[in-house]
Amino acid sequence: MNQKKDSNGWLIAVVIAIVVLWLGIVVMSGLFGYMLFQEGAGTKLVSGLMEEEFAEEKPEDEFVFGHSDSDKDEEKKEEAATEEAFEDYLEDNSNENYISGGIQGAYDEDDYSYVDEKTGKKYYTELKDASRSDLNYSVSWQEYTYKTDYKNVIIKSTYPKLAGENIPNLDYINDYIFDEVEFWVQSFEEYVEEGYFAEDDEFYFLADAYVTYMDEEKISIVYSEYGEADGSTMYYLYSVNVDVQNGVILDNASIVNMDDEFAVEFRERNREQNSASGYIDEMSDQEIEEYLNSPTMGVVFYTPLGLEVGVNLDYGWYTVTFQDYEKYLKKL
Repeated sequence: MNQKKDSNGWLIAVVIAIVVLWLGIVVMSGLFGYMLFQEGAGTKLVSGLMEEEFAEEKPEDEFVFGHSDSDKDEEKKEEAATEEAFEDYLEDNSNENYISGGIQGAYDEDDYSYVDEKTGKKYYTELKDASRSDLNYSVSWQEYTYKTDYKNVIIKSTYPKLAGENIPNLDYINDYIFDEVEFWVQSFEEYVEEGYFAEDDEFYFLADAYVTYMDEEKISIVYSEYGEADGSTMYYLYSVNVDVQNGVILDNASIVNMDDEFAVEFRERNREQNSASGYIDEMSDQEIEEYLNSPTMGVVFYTPLGLEVGVNLDYGWYTVTFQDYEKYLKKL
């Protein structure tokens, strides 16, 4: 009898040891996964900041075994919180300046610039509406919301529509401006058709346009784009420049002569204006030139200060203010 009790005691001790060991593996795996997540999140710059903004409004994750009805309720609450957070972001970051109908007369540079205290140089501050109401053409602001039955899909945009009797190819120009929104809608729909998007997946996209400059000859429009899908984010600029006198879309390469010499100048000015090093400095002059001339990776648009030139990267963008841009304009 005593021998049987000793045997049972040994068996119980083994079981307890296995349970403790298993719990230790679970806890260490959780800690290791958390550390990997934190390390990955820390490598993102602009997008990382955006994710933190959403994370503040999401409920904390809980580690549970199985999926009870209460777990499903929590998942629904989390999905609703994510959608609500993105709606709040749309409301907080949408371009509200278009309501004013545009300014009249000459631009005040001080409204669009800041002065570097060290160098005394003036730079473009941020994307800001600079539409005008005193020209022979005008812009009206449109809103677009993608209609879908998916619970976790939101695609929204504000964009300008041009109007004026003297603008050639007006319908084509307005279609071209809206094409950027349609591109992302079609990309999403193709993604769904190919079977890569599940019912409970999330896809959020905001394209908020700004008229950064307009006069009797030209208008510059810049989309500030934010997207979130499959746990990753993108933050992106897309520029559209229009010669309204001739009804022509101006691509980046047709505005500025962005050769090797210009690439070197861009690198130096970027380092000075943005105190930026790293990725841009690691690129060759030829690579910078390719980025600048690209219709998607390059960014070129007019502002009340001059010309803003930049590149899109994986985590955001760099732009540089060229007040002396006229000497770099491509000569016909």
